[in-house]
Amino acid sequence: MHSRFYQVMGVKPEIVTIGGDPFTTTWALDDLLFDWVSFEIPKGAAKLVNASATIIGINSGTGNNVDMDLYFARSLDGVAPPSLGSCNAAISKANAVLSRRHLIQAARWDAATLNTKGAALGGGNYYVFGGSLDTAGENLDIPHYPILQGEGSEAVGGTPGFQTIYLAAAAQGSFDFGTAMKVDNTGGYTAGETGTLNFDGTAGDILFAPGEEIMAEDGAVIGEIESISDDGSHTSVVIKGGLVADIEDNDEVGLRHPIVFNFGFEY
Repeated sequence: MHSRFYQVMGVKPEIVTIGGDPFTTTWALDDLLFDWVSFEIPKGAAKLVNASATIIGINSGTGNNVDMDLYFARSLDGVAPPSLGSCNAAISKANAVLSRRHLIQAARWDAATLNTKGAALGGGNYYVFGGSLDTAGENLDIPHYPILQGEGSEAVGGTPGFQTIYLAAAAQGSFDFGTAMKVDNTGGYTAGETGTLNFDGTAGDILFAPGEEIMAEDGAVIGEIESISDDGSHTSVVIKGGLVADIEDNDEVGLRHPIVFNFGFEY
């Protein structure tokens, strides 16, 4: 039995940032920012009444004050919504049609409005958005509170008593998730290494925190940060459980999940 309110924390979409200019990929209007990511909420018609997110800035500074269109969807007969395509590319009409019956709601993430929330918590490299979903567009630019209801989560192998909701987004401008931090070790590092990794460039302690996952510019997941320190010229990082993949010297390093959402629901 759940209460009247339910909070979903840490919805982490996969945002593919590899390319000719790593982490600084230029998204055109309506390009796919991220494909479907799922989260669970208790069964029943749920009103989305609150939304917030952390969005990393650019090279430890401000930035990424960019709109995005959010799409909410459900599974049908135990089948999740099909992929909308490749990140940083236009959503094809064919992919849009295949997902059409799965769609529940859509909303504009109005960055210009949201950017006024939590500025003091930014530390130079995060936007913290929050507030209520009201008719003035204080959080999401929508005329009403969206009502979300999907199939039971057990239909897609999830938790009994819950339902699975899917989220995707289209960029309404150019995002830049660059950090200007690079691997500093001749020969790079080999998967499985458990020692300290050395990086140079931007001070790491104003970019990353323990518990966050980092990745290299070629898309290789480095792993979860166990500890991080900076001496003013180099950053030292220890990866929990050891390095997941090989990384090369001078590779730029960034967050695996540069955008993380939180949602609040009322039943």
